[in-house]
Amino acid sequence: MKAQHLTPADYQRMPWKNGQGSTTQLISAANAAGGFDWRLSIAEVGQSGPFSDFSGYDRVITLIEGAGMVLTFNSGMQRRIDQAFSPLPFDGGWQTDCTLIDGPLRDFNLMVAKSWGRAAMTILKPTMHEKCEISDGAVVLLHVFQGSVALDHGSNHFDLTTGDTLHLDGASDSLLTAGSAAIIAVIYLEPKA
Repeated sequence: MKAQHLTPADYQRMPWKNGQGSTTQLISAANAAGGFDWRLSIAEVGQSGPFSDFSGYDRVITLIEGAGMVLTFNSGMQRRIDQAFSPLPFDGGWQTDCTLIDGPLRDFNLMVAKSWGRAAMTILKPTMHEKCEISDGAVVLLHVFQGSVALDHGSNHFDLTTGDTLHLDGASDSLLTAGSAAIIAVIYLEPKA
């Protein structure tokens, strides 16, 4: 198993592809074409407007701060995102327009190239000292939104706090213990066979 523990000092701030906002990239896996196979980021959305086109990618967006937004897909279907930590999957190639509900917000974004594989995201909200099993996976990502947790995997031990991200490659089952009440995203990424 390969592990990488990232803190906010490791993250990279960058402008949106369409220039209408900024994103803090937490971690990504570059590909040979100069793009990425998958990426985890936090966006700061200060105004209503269109999302960047990410054709060829599946996206999952999760409100983490602010009143929320209404997303309109392909000038038709709408989804209201006003509950924090409730992931919404959608196609990155859909024409997506965002209308803020009441002021700026921050959201958590997962993007995975359809040609690379697929992803599943779960939000855990353990209470202090509660234990949660983290299943095995080709790539497992954990991001701590609030609180502190410890992850034990065999002889490996990781202490994570608010804002930290843990990247595990080829991980087998491990045990997460909350040091305080916490909110954590657990992401499983599976490449195509």
